[in-house]
Amino acid sequence: MTHTFGLLFTEIFTIYSLMISGVIGLGAGFLLRLAINAKQKKNILKLENEMLSNHSRILTLEKQLSMLEKDNYELSKTNVKKSELKVS
Repeated sequence: MTHTFGLLFTEIFTIYSLMISGVIGLGAGFLLRLAINAKQKKNILKLENEMLSNHSRILTLEKQLSMLEKDNYELSKTNVKKSELKVS
């Protein structure tokens, strides 16, 4: 009977060991996935901030360009009036 009890104890110990190992593996995988997701989210936020900064810079340059075009148009308009005066 002792032999049967020893075998039964070994089987139960093996089953519990496998269950515990499985739970530990699942927990480790879950924590690893959380860490990977956090790192990816951090990288995404960094890229989004960079994109917003670049868009802001583009809008600033567009505004400067439109102001220069407006000034150029007003100057050319003034030059046309001066040349009309010379012709007449």
